[in-house]
Amino acid sequence: MLKIAKITLPLAIDKDFDYQVPASQTLKPGMRVLVNFNRKEKIGIVKSLSNKTKIASLKPVNKVIDSCPLLTDTHFEFAKNLANYYPYPSSKFLFMMLPPQLRKKSKQKINLPLKNNEAAPEKEKLEFIKLDLFLNRYSIWKKEVKKALTKGSVVICLPQLTFLKKIGKLLKEDFSQKIFEFFSKQPEKDLLDNWINSRQKSLILGTRSCLFYFPKDTRLIIIEEETSPYYFQEVQPFYHLRKAALILTKQLKNKLILSGSYPSLYTYNMINKGKIKLTEPDKTGKDLKKIEVINRDNFAKYKYINPVFLELIRKTISEKKKGVIIWNKKHFWRIISCSNCGNTLNCRRCSSFLQQEEKNKNELICPQCQKKIPYPEICPECKKGYLKGKTMGIEKLKEILTKFFPEVKLENIENYSNKSLLVLSTSKILNYLYQKQSFDRGFVLDTDSYLDQFDFDATFKTFIYLKNLSLLLKEKLFIFSSRPNYYLFEYINKEWTKFYDNELQLRKQMSLPPFVKIIRIILRHNDQRKTLKNGEKLYNILKKKKYDIFGPFKESPHKLRGKYRYSLIVKLENKNTSDKPVYSELNKIKRKGIQSAVILN
Repeated sequence: MLKIAKITLPLAIDKDFDYQVPASQTLKPGMRVLVNFNRKEKIGIVKSLSNKTKIASLKPVNKVIDSCPLLTDTHFEFAKNLANYYPYPSSKFLFMMLPPQLRKKSKQKINLPLKNNEAAPEKEKLEFIKLDLFLNRYSIWKKEVKKALTKGSVVICLPQLTFLKKIGKLLKEDFSQKIFEFFSKQPEKDLLDNWINSRQKSLILGTRSCLFYFPKDTRLIIIEEETSPYYFQEVQPFYHLRKAALILTKQLKNKLILSGSYPSLYTYNMINKGKIKLTEPDKTGKDLKKIEVINRDNFAKYKYINPVFLELIRKTISEKKKGVIIWNKKHFWRIISCSNCGNTLNCRRCSSFLQQEEKNKNELICPQCQKKIPYPEICPECKKGYLKGKTMGIEKLKEILTKFFPEVKLENIENYSNKSLLVLSTSKILNYLYQKQSFDRGFVLDTDSYLDQFDFDATFKTFIYLKNLSLLLKEKLFIFSSRPNYYLFEYINKEWTKFYDNELQLRKQMSLPPFVKIIRIILRHNDQRKTLKNGEKLYNILKKKKYDIFGPFKESPHKLRGKYRYSLIVKLENKNTSDKPVYSELNKIKRKGIQSAVILN
């Protein structure tokens, strides 16, 4: 009898392909095989076996790589569920569940040491643990880890590698069993070894991608600092870890713990609906009135380095307090312009301003593609004017403050120690949230740059950012803003739930997430006119189909790595409105050579 293998390939189409299985070969779903496709040999994953096909002439399976299945029905179902929510084929997600070495065209044979048992399903449980300090949250969820490990595996997801290394040490002190780590830039051999040996009753610790390496018997998933932007994957397939974890938890019927100093607005909305349990042991409000907003417009002549700021720094130094100054702008000068014609120097591959670094002032660097060029002696446009810097970066700010306070050594956050009195940092300082309070006072000079972002989420993100900064301080956070009466600051020192309730109310009135679904489409091509024309065509087609659509808008930066970018926003207010026609039209545009990215909110 003819034996047919339904095989999925790492392609951008959601389709399985039929291949004939030679009688001499033993094949099971979940095994990897080598097959010919489009005149090339590719690695594929067997989805199922059959004795029926509509294909008249079948190609044979060239080689069976594995002696046992590496993926199971559980993995196939998870990939399918993700593909039902995100506009990408299930094969994209399925291949993410294999270590990089196993995705490559390789004849490396894998033998899993243990049978991959499936844990008995229980009732799906969702919980958010809210406490300011990580160590306090850890003391709660580590008990859940110990309980879950008696039944199966545990997956702990962290936003960054710096978190992973610190928390890994804690886990090794509290748990005797081996901890399997997964993170980007990990040596592929180490990652593969960890994957092979963590298929049953394992404690897994890693960054965003580690969720896709879950064993079939996973009983608990933990996402620490769930509001972190690092949980969103910025390359295809675009996804958010929280949503992926919710999909997997529903499928496995296990427990998901979201943990952090503050929940996302999506999570808080689910808490209000009774779908997620809120655990908040400390409701004393001890951190209220810890943030002071100072009107920057009172010092028009001194926009940032104003008298009040300088006096606060002097007072901090004289009292021998530890202070941190936040300026989230890297490099020395952010913009280089001509003194004669006003021309600004931009990257030729990107539309971003070229910037100057302190360590090499003879070069300019693009912040997007990192391309460097020599610093021109005169303006390349008018050939007359000299070039000068505008909009200071953190390196320039350090130079200015050193002149005001020569008696104190200003340290960058990367080099600071317990003896440092004054430290400069970008938002990178939030990497230290797992530590105890390190500074007495903080000063945020560029708050408005967060609020001015073209993003409906800007106010909420700024709230989380400022509140998390205040957690690093023993005393007070000073915020300088030209909009002290903005509604965010009305709630900044009140009980956190008051801001969340107000934000949800505003979003409901304005039909914004989490009450509606927003699809952001980014089109890219090296021909600007072609990109815009296809964006306008997509707008007209979807408008005729009664979609609420806006755009096309120029993305920022408009040109990135040689490609022009335009975006469109599609709002789905009715939950019953299908998004499939949107993706169908995108596939038609893709055939014309236009690249697209889809981001869901």
